[in-house]
Amino acid sequence: MNDPRWKAAVSFVFGLCLLGCSEDGAGPATSADGGAERDARGVDPFCRTRPRLSFCEDFDEGPLPGRFVRIEGNPEIVSLAPNTDAPSAPNAVQIAHSPSATDARLVLQGARGAKYNLFFFVRLEPGHGRLELAGFDDGDYHLEIGVGEDNRWYVEERPGPVDGGTPTTRTLATTVEPELSTFSSVRFDVYVDGAGVGHMRFRSGDSVVFQSEPLTFGDGKTTLTPTIYVGARLRVGAPSSVWLDSVSVGED
Repeated sequence: MNDPRWKAAVSFVFGLCLLGCSEDGAGPATSADGGAERDARGVDPFCRTRPRLSFCEDFDEGPLPGRFVRIEGNPEIVSLAPNTDAPSAPNAVQIAHSPSATDARLVLQGARGAKYNLFFFVRLEPGHGRLELAGFDDGDYHLEIGVGEDNRWYVEERPGPVDGGTPTTRTLATTVEPELSTFSSVRFDVYVDGAGVGHMRFRSGDSVVFQSEPLTFGDGKTTLTPTIYVGARLRVGAPSSVWLDSVSVGED
């Protein structure tokens, strides 16, 4: 992480919160020159410097799926590969779609809680389709973030039935775009307040996508036990190539 752009680490928190740094904003250990410290092998010890996180995977310590439980969809299109531009070099995960395989997600199980901080880096290339990049499921509640074919972030929420009625899918379009052909940080914070109302905060690099956006969990629950995932599921458009690095989850 020699590029100062990585000094702002990113956390993806699901109002029950997902990947990322803790709420106190603790970031990477840095050396005097502002770069992240590296061990004797020249590998950024991204996860070993974050003992407070409940989950951390920088893809440098072992084979896939690493600390994830499994790879869903098409695991054959997921690989570990060297990438000198990765925030935590030397390795990152590459998901390379083919015409017949366009869905790959690395999955983990979150502990029961009311806040999750999800932190990861993603690299997208020009000409990508509409891609679902991360999300979580808790029973019949689903929340996902992704980018459209216009390269703008979106959040989609699919709550469960309320009082026997039909749930309504809600898609929040934005004007914020991740930078292409380079790794962009993602922070998505999700939490549930004492009244069982969900909220989210979302940052992409230095841009604030949502500062405090209400979510609709559908049944007034005050905690979640979500299945969490990161990856690349093509919704519409051309097959794409996506890189992921330095995924972490904090839970409260």
